[in-house]
Order: sequence, then C-alpha cells, then structure tokens
Amino acid sequence: MPTTTRLRAWLPPSNHILSVYLAGIVTLFYASMYFATGSSPGVRNVYYALAVAPFIFLLAWRPSTWTPLASSPIFLLVCALIAWTALSTLLTLHNGGTEAIWDAIRYSLIILTFFAIVTHASTRLPRFPYWFFSLISISGGIAGLYFSLSHIQSTDGFQLGSRLSLDIAFAGNPNRVATLFAPPSIIAFALALSSSQWKSRVIFFSCFLAALGPVVFSQARTIWIAIFFALAAILFWHQKKKALIALALFIIVALGAIFNIDTGGRDLTESRNIEARADIYKSTWDDITQAPLLGYGMLAPQDIERTLRDRDSSHAHNTYLSFWRQGGAPGLLLLIAILGYASWYAWKRRDLQSENADALSCIFGLLVLYAITSLAYTRWPLASPSAVWLMFWVPLGMAVAHQVVTKKTANPPRGDHNDPHKQL
Repeated sequence: MPTTTRLRAWLPPSNHILSVYLAGIVTLFYASMYFATGSSPGVRNVYYALAVAPFIFLLAWRPSTWTPLASSPIFLLVCALIAWTALSTLLTLHNGGTEAIWDAIRYSLIILTFFAIVTHASTRLPRFPYWFFSLISISGGIAGLYFSLSHIQSTDGFQLGSRLSLDIAFAGNPNRVATLFAPPSIIAFALALSSSQWKSRVIFFSCFLAALGPVVFSQARTIWIAIFFALAAILFWHQKKKALIALALFIIVALGAIFNIDTGGRDLTESRNIEARADIYKSTWDDITQAPLLGYGMLAPQDIERTLRDRDSSHAHNTYLSFWRQGGAPGLLLLIAILGYASWYAWKRRDLQSENADALSCIFGLLVLYAITSLAYTRWPLASPSAVWLMFWVPLGMAVAHQVVTKKTANPPRGDHNDPHKQL
C-alpha cells in the first residue's frame, strides 16, 4: 500500500478535522493539569486561546451546534442552574456588585462552551469519551507515580503529619492534591473493570494504584472516604458482588484507621476539631435561615464570607449547604437534581452493551466521588476549569454527549449529507 494511501486511511475524514482538533485540545488541557507548573490562570488562558476562541468563531454562532444539546435533559437542568445563577446574582447585586455579574456570565459561557465542544466531538468521534478518560487516567498515573516516589525519597517513607504538597499549577496544598488525583484513580479503576483485554486491565489498574499515591500521601481523609464509596459504586455498577463484599470489609477496617490516626494535629476524634466544624455549620445555617429562598448570590464561597463577616474565612465545608446559602432553595434543588438525574442515567444503562458503556462507568464513579466529597468540603463548580471540573462538569458533559449521541443514533436525521453545517 502506498504511503499516501496509508496516511489517508489513518487520518480522520476531512470534515472531522475540526472535531479532532477541539477534542485533542480539551483532552490535553485536562491531562496537563497533572504536569503544568506556574499559574493556573496562565494554563487556562492557553486553553481559551486554542479551544474556546476557535469554537466561538467557527461553531458557536451556528444553530446546528446548540440544537442537539436541547434533546438532553441533563443539559436543560444545567441551563436552569446557569439561569438561576445569573438571576440570583442579579437579585442580590448588593452583595457582589458588578464583578459578581461578570463572573456569573464568564463562568456560564465557559461551562456551556465545554458542553458544546464535548458533544460536537462525540457526535463525530464516537470513541472520544473513552480516549479522553483513558488519557486522563494514564496522565494521573504517570504523575502520581513520579510525585509519590519523590515524596518517599524526601521523607523516607510515609510519615503522619508529613502531608504531600506539590509545586504545580492546579494542586498546591494537600487537599488540592487529593482533589486532583482522586478522579484519575476512579477513572482508571472503572476502565480496568470495563476492559475486555487483559493488557488494558493491567495498564488501567496500574494507573489506578499509581494515581492513588498522592491521595494517600496528602493524608486528606475525606477524599479517602469518598474514594471508598466511589469504588464501591463502580463495583456495584459492574455487578461485582464478591469484590464489593471484600471492599466493604476493607472500608470498615480503613475507616477505623482513618478516624483513629493523628495526621499532624488534625485528629478528627478530638473535641476541638469537632467543635470547630460544628461552629462552621452553625454559622452557615444561620445565614441560610436569613435568606432561605434567594440566598446571597452565587458568588465564590470566600466572597460570601467576606461579604457577610468581613473576613476571608474558610468555606462552609459542605457543597450542599454552600449552594443553599448562596443560591437559596432553588440552587440546592437544582444541584441535587443534576447529580441525581445524571447518576440515574448512567446507572440505568449499566446493562446495555453500548459503545461507550465504559465511559458511563467513569461518569457514575466520578459523580459519586463528587457527591460524597461535597459532604465535608465545598467543591464549588461555578468557577474556572480546575480539578473540581474533573469530578463535576467533565462527567456531566460526557453524560450530555452520550444522551445526544444515543438519541441521534436512534433517530438519525435525514439529509445530513447536504447540510453544510455538518461538515465541521
């Protein structure tokens, strides 16, 4: 076979070049979170220039880009949350000023653009979700192994109180390290169970163990607990009953150890730690009772603390309470509806032999990870792309793409080959 012919067979069709480009940039951006140094805004600006800007100029203005998204109930719920974010911020403008409105618009556009890019790529590249999740798990595994070995070398092993911090853009303190490396460990575990070839299982299971390293060395016990539940959910999704029983027994032992070790003066059983957390919840609840319906505006949690108490206090340590305080009852209900419906969607299709069943397993595990982590941390998603996106907006975006592709496959439109908009 001539070289030119082989090259043409390897390259995607010419009408899919833009899809491949956008999919590649999005994937590389999230994979780069495990290696990029410097400032996170600088890394994000490169992503905006290479992916968001071309999308806006070439695709965003076309109705055919957005019309398929309207067939996804998950996307409609996300739009409702975005609309309420804007309205809530506008109604409580005195709390955040014009900067709050700008943030609401900016974050909304970034989120909607991500959903559109992922859906656009998935409708033209059916295996894009699998390759995206695969590269994230491999990147997390490689980086996790490197940082774990470096930490062991510098501390002579695992030492309580010696928590891992990294000098990379998206993971400075130990809690951010755990938040960054938890998603690839969950993704790799899900892909290992979904793979039919033993070589793929070995690769993904190795990535799972390697990505867990920084999570363990960060000594962020809430993330540990969330990972246990996410692993159990994935095993349940795959109907691995024996493995689920073994994991349940391990969780019982592990939880006993977690709550009975002192990670450098942060013993959860000490009354001072329990009282401090109780005080945070009480002050948050007091805020909620003052404005239970509209909240104080969907600002960043630290901005709310600065507005209400004139201090840069820590967050509410609970995403659900933060949403209720900042977005009122509608904000909380929309968050629960999005998480619940997207998880149910992935769960309902666990027995279907669809092309992207492996991606659905990853989606389910990541959403469980976010739901459990949010019980003890404020993982605020209405922000610029960060590690939190990997456990919230990324699985939601992939779920939306799956809904759109599934409906399009079941009801193929007529005359697509004559539509010039379909050529990009």
